[in-house]
Amino acid sequence: MFKTYRLKNMVTDEEFHIGKWSYLWACMSGPFYVAFKAGPGCIARAVLLSLACSGMLFILLVNLNRVPQSLQAIALIFGILAVLLVHSTQTISFIVKYYRKQRRWSVKVT
Repeated sequence: MFKTYRLKNMVTDEEFHIGKWSYLWACMSGPFYVAFKAGPGCIARAVLLSLACSGMLFILLVNLNRVPQSLQAIALIFGILAVLLVHSTQTISFIVKYYRKQRRWSVKVT
């Protein structure tokens, strides 16, 4: 489900990996992780994504009372997990696209 990427600069042979733990770090720290990995060029999109995900969580909590009482816990757990999944995968995609398009590094899915 979570792809592992190997990013390599063909000129200097510098490379790093984005593995399964990177998705956790991207989910929890969002724009800070993007700033650390890709630099300040992608921070604006990462901040917008984090704000959108925060808004989705807020909307989930506000509308939770519309769900039957017996299903509220399940809806809350799966809703939060879905938002966190979207946040982490999109954050990693910002970093991969930055290295692929702007830095012109080789990106391989392993």
